[in-house]
Amino acid sequence: VLAAGVFMGVVLGMLSIELILKHYFHRRHELLQLILIFGLSLIASVGIYLGRFLRLNSWDVFTQTHRVARLVVTSTSMHMLAFVTLFAGVQFAILVISHFGISLIHNVLDKNEETE
Repeated sequence: VLAAGVFMGVVLGMLSIELILKHYFHRRHELLQLILIFGLSLIASVGIYLGRFLRLNSWDVFTQTHRVARLVVTSTSMHMLAFVTLFAGVQFAILVISHFGISLIHNVLDKNEETE
């Protein structure tokens, strides 16, 4: 059950990013797309660290801003930096592979429609 939820979350996240990129970039500015994907991966990794290790919830950023800021500053360590960096790297790789895979599929389908 947990794996199914994780899988659905990952797929819906990838589709959400694709919709954002398609709406704002229209298949150009690939460097900006990669920067946006990396930024989202980094922010998500920090969020996962906050929830997993500091036991914070999403709404704590808004309801207890000073506490969250204090916890982030005091918990900054090599462990945090390693976790965030590695997790962001894995997310970035998955998102880039899915992004270019989806783009490749769209290009092949567009070429098939043109030849028909």
